[in-house]
Amino acid sequence: MPLGTAIHNIQITLGKGGQLARAAGAVAKLIAKEGKSATLKLPSGEVRLISKNCSATVGQVGNVGVNQKSLGRAGSKRWLGKRPVVRGVVMNPVDHPHGGGEGRAPIGEAQSKSGFWGWNLWHQPIGFLVFLISSLAECERLPFDLPEAEEDRKVIRPRMGADAYPVPEGQGSW
Repeated sequence: MPLGTAIHNIQITLGKGGQLARAAGAVAKLIAKEGKSATLKLPSGEVRLISKNCSATVGQVGNVGVNQKSLGRAGSKRWLGKRPVVRGVVMNPVDHPHGGGEGRAPIGEAQSKSGFWGWNLWHQPIGFLVFLISSLAECERLPFDLPEAEEDRKVIRPRMGADAYPVPEGQGSW
């Protein structure tokens, strides 16, 4: 068989019958042949070494669109062992975080907006301190980094008027 051939119904051990790539639409690919073994890439993505003497069928298994078929009703899905899926929005608040509300209520905020910047200081004191210190550090003002003397303070004022954009002598006189 040439490399890159699509195969299915592959034997793992000689004479035991096909065991790999047998589902609807399944196909494996022959990647390499070396010595007495061949390397296959299976539908799961697994790369596996198999004896060259094992047999396989060339091509892809039929009925590719088996999972595209509409089951039609809930009972058909139950026969396949699938249980019903209930959305959290239609539950009560005691059963799910998204539950409750009058009518079709939105899910709501992930974190309550009460307290200081939306933090509940009783439930998350350490998280709040980390948030506060990191936000102050971004402003280059640590919590205890206050100026001690008047000369330590700097006031940065924006440049206005003629000295806002310095122009070299002899150029751009308007």
